Amino acid sequence: GIRDLVRSRGLGDVYKRQINTLSSLKPAILNVHALGGKKMMEYALEAISQSSPETHLIAVIILTSLDNDDLSAMGIDISIKTLVSNLAKLTKESGLSGVVCSSEEIKMVRQSCGKNFKIIVPGIRPEGFSKNDQKRVMTPKEAMLLGADHLVIGRPITESKDPKNTVIDIVNSIK
Repeated sequence: GIRDLVRSRGLGDVYKRQINTLSSLKPAILNVHALGGKKMMEYALEAISQSSPETHLIAVIILTSLDNDDLSAMGIDISIKTLVSNLAKLTKESGLSGVVCSSEEIKMVRQSCGKNFKIIVPGIRPEGFSKNDQKRVMTPKEAMLLGADHLVIGRPITESKDPKNTVIDIVNSIK
């Protein structure tokens, strides 16, 4: 629900105001974008620490719907793996609790940021489900075995004819 994950985009004082407003909802997790840079992440951390210290502030690194060709088209001439590594380290240096990254980067982020750094993984697709627009995907079990702390599983559940049983099947597949 909305209390579990709230997104925010902005800069500086605007960011602080947004976070102060959102913190009244007491979300468990609030995410910002690592590409906003260290100063923006520090502003966000300062705001959430004052208004909702129990909320985990995390940073989205690179969307799972993007690949190296997409980065090149944007004029970013480094690999996704290098960019993810750099941004994960910057996120940790900024004092945030963790990152949102693809399953392909779990091991690298865990090695460079440590076991207490939260890793939230979108683009999770159970066996037999379409990738949709996702380019970097993995099954729930594979992601958990690599060290994901939380999984984001959207369309396989929301587009299912039987969402309840889909969730049960996903949970059973992880055990």
